[in-house]
Amino acid sequence: MEKGAYKTLPNSPWNPSTGKVHEYAPVWDTAPEMDRLIQELRSDEFTQSHPVLQASYAHYAYVSVHPFPDGNGRVARALASIYLYRRPGIPLVIFADQRARYFEALESADRSDYAGFINFIEACAVDTLGVITAQMHPSAPSASASLADLANYYASTSSELVYFSAAERLAKLAMSEFDRHIGELPIPPQIRCRTMGTGSRPRKKPGYKPGGE
Repeated sequence: MEKGAYKTLPNSPWNPSTGKVHEYAPVWDTAPEMDRLIQELRSDEFTQSHPVLQASYAHYAYVSVHPFPDGNGRVARALASIYLYRRPGIPLVIFADQRARYFEALESADRSDYAGFINFIEACAVDTLGVITAQMHPSAPSASASLADLANYYASTSSELVYFSAAERLAKLAMSEFDRHIGELPIPPQIRCRTMGTGSRPRKKPGYKPGGE
């Protein structure tokens, strides 16, 4: 196969289980359809669209033409990555356990259900952001480990003051863990999130006792 040359033979796949042929652009329409796609990708309407819409449209329109004899899926994903690299700065990553959903989303787009494919690309972007954020986040003891330390530390006492102190620490731990999860979410800059405690003051009778809530 000549590299960089459009297909010279039909490459529409045949599904032996259904006997149906999935039609891509015929050989004689490949060059003009690719020229049309390039012009669409340069249009004002496209360049002003959300990057998820850009990635979704570029990917699906390209695979609908299927211009080369081989490697069209890889090129489509690389093309979609261009727009996601611009904003929010990630490639299109489709994990192994998303493969079936990927093909299902493409098939739904073939039935004119384009929203399903757009939602899939968006979900992939969110998953990728989550993985990157988790890898960049400094390691810290898990909530389970911190709770185990608390249990061991306070197991040997029956002091109400100590139990109250444990309740205070537990509340701070819960707030810290919630803040960490919020920080890992790819929240748009237009939305601001913060956690707020109700506050507490030392008192004679603690709000937390053994066996209580």
